[in-house]
Amino acid sequence: MKRTLWQNLRVCPADDPDHTIDDAAIAVENGKIAWLGAHADLPGDMKQ
Repeated sequence: MKRTLWQNLRVCPADDPDHTIDDAAIAVENGKIAWLGAHADLPGDMKQ
């Protein structure tokens, strides 16, 4: 399984500037987004 983690991001997943997540993270597994959200909420098994 290939896993990539992007951290320290600012994302707007709902395409609404009022719902922007500062200090976000995106975890990708095998080419697909497996998790997206606030870095503080990143599941333990996704941390590198």
